Amino acid sequence: MGLMDFFAAGYLAKRASNVAGRPNITVPDGYEIRGMKASGMNEWVIKYAKKGSSYTGQFKVSRNTKKYYMGGDTWDIWWP
Repeated sequence: MGLMDFFAAGYLAKRASNVAGRPNITVPDGYEIRGMKASGMNEWVIKYAKKGSSYTGQFKVSRNTKKYYMGGDTWDIWWP
């Protein structure tokens, strides 16, 4: 097993750990979550929309993110 194989195995293990530890998000009134996807080793992409709207926006959160502010709305984020 070469050095690159060792680093690749570590990277894949970290990605698997990230997927298993998805964030819990408190959504403000008037919004809904349309999707969540792991992005990289410590980040998640959150897709959201206003209720009744077809427009979908997205933002990225990392393990250091506890709150996300959008206009006057606050998204609370808890990590396992």
